[in-house]
Parts: sequence; structure tokens; C-alpha cells
Amino acid sequence: MVAPTERSPLGFRTLLRGALVATALLTAACGGDEGPGKLFNEDGVWELTQFALEGSGIESVSNTRSANFFLQFDNANRVVQTAMCANRENADPTNSECRGFTDAQWNCQCFGYDFEGDQMAWQQFDAGGEIPVVQVGRAAADDPEPVDTDGETDGAGAEDDGAAEPAEPGSVHEFTVAEVAGVGSTYDLTPLPAGVFGSDGSVSRFVFQAKAPSQFDQVLENDEIPVCQPCI
Repeated sequence: MVAPTERSPLGFRTLLRGALVATALLTAACGGDEGPGKLFNEDGVWELTQFALEGSGIESVSNTRSANFFLQFDNANRVVQTAMCANRENADPTNSECRGFTDAQWNCQCFGYDFEGDQMAWQQFDAGGEIPVVQVGRAAADDPEPVDTDGETDGAGAEDDGAAEPAEPGSVHEFTVAEVAGVGSTYDLTPLPAGVFGSDGSVSRFVFQAKAPSQFDQVLENDEIPVCQPCI
């Protein structure tokens, strides 16, 4: 009787190599923290750290205004809430006053959003209202014409003061997202919709860094100043 032959080392190595390749392919298919099809995982809270309202000469948010400007992304519901602590609804990172001012409050806006590759699309809605379905690359057909900011009249006889008007609630605003090299969990969102943190909706630059979710608690619950209503 002929004894059964032992499995050759070469055959075992071939099987092991095949298993490792299959594991690697499965891992790649599942994707990492960034998720498939987008630059990074946006879910959570982000604080504004740098800005350039005119598109150049980027500067850091001053120490007296730190933790005054946030984004909170809810990936499951495709909702982002902006939050600014200031004594004026139309303030921006250069002139907002928050801590120590009796008339300061949290000012917020709600947007449905989509995120694909390095592109985001936002559409505003009222807190507690129906969340709009937004898709990158498909702007609303009724988007308003760009706001005239050259100081001329708006056609109704009123003089334009040069400030960007906030985007209409039904309009879709699409913009680019870029990673900030050399700084962890930090991204450039340029430009935010007109009126958000002083954005002109065209060239204004904003840099955000990931923060702990608890940082946003003060926006919705605060014993010292008026707070915002959750978007949903």
C-alpha cells in the first residue's frame, strides 16, 4: 500500500497568499474612515480656525473669538448645522462679540447636504422643517442670479451696500473641499454659502478642524445666552 503524500510547503504557501489577497480586496472594498466616494468622514463637529473673507490673506480666528464658529454634520440624515456666537446675526470672524456681551446669542442655519469626492452641495431649510434632498452636480433649477456686490442699485432703486446677501432657502450651493497639508483632521471648505460666517458665496475661504462632539452642546444648551433650535 502506498502511503498518502504530505501537503507540499509550496502548495500551502500558495493557499496562504490567496487568502491574504482576498482579505486585502475585502478591506479595500469596505473602505476606511473616509467612506467610499468622499474625501473624508465629515460626521461630527468642526470648529472654524482660519478664514479669508476676501479669498486671500488667510488669518487665524483670534483667541477672543475661538470656539465661536462651528459646523455639526449629521451624516445619517444628511444635515449640517452652522453655529455662530455673536451679538449680531450678520457678524463674521472679524467682528463677532460673544463672551461677556449681554446681547450675544447663538445664531444657526440648517442645510441639507451631499458630499461626493471633493465636492459638497448645501441647501438651506428651516429648523424642524422638511430636509431637502441634495445631490452634488444637480443645482436647483430656480437658483437665484448671483448677488450684485459692486455697490450699484439692485434694480428697485435701493442702493447696494456691497454686503453679500444670504443664499435663498431653496437654492443649492456647491463648493470644493480640500485637505490642509500637514495639519491633522483639518479641511478647507471654500466657499461656504453667502451669509454663512460672513462668506460672500464666491471666494471666501474657511478652514475647519475636527473637535469633540461635546463642543457643540453649548450651541443647544446654555444657561448664559440664548441657544439655537436643533435642525431635526
